Amino acid sequence: MSDILDTFALVLAIERDAVGLTRLDPAIITDATARTDDLTAQVRAGDPDGVDEIDALTDILDTLAMFRRQKIAAAVGRARPSNMLPTEAVYFDAISAAAAALNEAWGLPD
Repeated sequence: MSDILDTFALVLAIERDAVGLTRLDPAIITDATARTDDLTAQVRAGDPDGVDEIDALTDILDTLAMFRRQKIAAAVGRARPSNMLPTEAVYFDAISAAAAALNEAWGLPD
């Protein structure tokens, strides 16, 4: 297994245990997806040795994204988390706008 997998697993453990969003270096996601792409190319070329690592990286990415989505959604209606990634900020703004529109439709305050 790769150092990227070890680092990514540590990032997941830290995010899981933290109450709020952790500060996440976007390079870790880029590195993990690049590693997954490389391994996928190897597997498609007939070398099955990377299958387990692909599965592990994909599982960690899915779980990390789920934790972060849940934490961002939980912050709607409160202060905007300052340590979101740019794409997470877009997600937060969209959820906030949807919540505000729903509140308005129901005649509730923001």
